[in-house]
Amino acid sequence: MGAIFCGLLLILSLYFIFNGLAIVTLPYLLVIALYIYPILKSLGMKKHVDAAIASNNNEELAQGLGELKGLATFMGVLMIIALVVVVIALIVTISTAGSLMRMI
Repeated sequence: MGAIFCGLLLILSLYFIFNGLAIVTLPYLLVIALYIYPILKSLGMKKHVDAAIASNNNEELAQGLGELKGLATFMGVLMIIALVVVVIALIVTISTAGSLMRMI
């Protein structure tokens, strides 16, 4: 499902590029770039866990769980970055609103 979403965003980005709106594609390309890694980690985890279940192999299961750990780490770091951006945006908004209120 995630790969389909990335593919549709890529098609939409190409549409904007060919219609002269290349600047509009930057957020779409950023979302695609950030979403590819979790998709690949999820697929890697699925591959290893399926193989571990089929062959009752603990080493394969450990590799699958390692993929899951990498996915969780990436999502945690991404969440921290997103929260920092939201806090900075909130501070900028409050300070801008305060300076606008002094002008009135």
